[in-house]
Amino acid sequence: MINQEIKGIWSVDCMYRPGAQADERVVFLENGFGWIEILNWSSISVETFNWTVENARLNIKGELCSSNYEEPESSNLNVVRMEFFVVDELTPSGKTMKVINFSRPICLNNMKFGLLEKDVKDDYYIKRQKLLENKIGLNE
Repeated sequence: MINQEIKGIWSVDCMYRPGAQADERVVFLENGFGWIEILNWSSISVETFNWTVENARLNIKGELCSSNYEEPESSNLNVVRMEFFVVDELTPSGKTMKVINFSRPICLNNMKFGLLEKDVKDDYYIKRQKLLENKIGLNE
């Protein structure tokens, strides 16, 4: 089952404004596809996955890890029945926003992400793939 509450682009950096030179994001599309992005000024890595929510618990099965500095490889990501909740929260940026909290780290040591965008543009993933294929940094 797909949970509309977690659909969107969730970001660590958006909670802290004005912004860092790096960000970790988790993207959930309503079709059950998603990915984790680790971004900084010269590199990008993307780990794709399929996701469902059953009995208010998140399940994620990784597919592929890609970066602009290594060859793609299979993902070992496997999240089973992870608790999560979404709340409106006052963030360190001084803004109140939707925040998703996971019961354990999902990306690096991050368990909390702010909602950057609820609706993901159709070409968003394609643009990320082009960055990976071209082996270029985000600022180029």
